Amino acid sequence: MQFRLIASALTLVSLLVAACSRGGEEGGPQFAYVTNGVADFWTNAEAGAMAGAEEYGVRVTVLMPAGGITDQKNQIEDLLAKGVDGIAISPIDPVNQVDLINKACTQTIVITHDSDAPGTKRRAYI
Repeated sequence: MQFRLIASALTLVSLLVAACSRGGEEGGPQFAYVTNGVADFWTNAEAGAMAGAEEYGVRVTVLMPAGGITDQKNQIEDLLAKGVDGIAISPIDPVNQVDLINKACTQTIVITHDSDAPGTKRRAYI
């Protein structure tokens, strides 16, 4: 099970790297891996995301919103303000996050993982 989580996180990072057409600052492009909460599952996925970052020479920030949908929304808005090159998100409430995810899609590369948001303009769902 842990191998599958790490492989999924590596896949997310590699997809973002491959899709990234913008250059990052010194240190490589900056990506964010946003979970839908705090759990051991996500801790294992974080390890995979960090391994992928090292392998592909990118910077990855992993965010686990402990405060639910409001916290996740604030984290995504902060990431957009920082100008990240891509975001992988597991939406907490995909139906009610369409506007937020679409806003993110206008500013950066967005993919969804674990939980999809098919009504958005995200690039892919893993």
